[in-house]
Amino acid sequence: MACQFAATVRMFLGTMAASFSHLTELPVVPYQGFIFSGGEMTSVIRQESWAIVETDASEFAAVGDGVERGLEDLLRLSGVRFAAYYAPDGSEIACKQTIGFARDVRATATQLVASTATAMHGLATAFSHLSQARWTPVHAWLYAGGDWMMAVSPCCWVLAEAGEAEPDEILRAVLR
Repeated sequence: MACQFAATVRMFLGTMAASFSHLTELPVVPYQGFIFSGGEMTSVIRQESWAIVETDASEFAAVGDGVERGLEDLLRLSGVRFAAYYAPDGSEIACKQTIGFARDVRATATQLVASTATAMHGLATAFSHLSQARWTPVHAWLYAGGDWMMAVSPCCWVLAEAGEAEPDEILRAVLR
């Protein structure tokens, strides 16, 4: 069952990433890996390998200082080129960037990321029922592909250059 979930997530994210690449003209394919954290569980998928762990008993356990990072703080993280807050309907609330996305590209990219976050919530809810483990609420997820990675929470997302950013750092940065 976990293998089916991992395969479904990978296929779904591959489609999202191809759309994102076409929209932004950034190489976010091919797929490299994915981290999902929700409820009590975390899943790590890298190429064809995957693992599922209880979050509190892993390196993904909350260790935060309780400080919510602003967009400027997120943009200062190594490799981060775009940071945005979004509403439940996928509309952009605010953003900071050094990448130069035009307004329409930002809006569409944010809508795509928010829609993907909603789909991740749906998949996590379904998998919670199938696995008898709690995968919701969704805390954050990270996609890595091509030369880029994106970390997404239910209200914030960042886009970072893969060669410069530390995945754990940007994933933790969007956790709320």
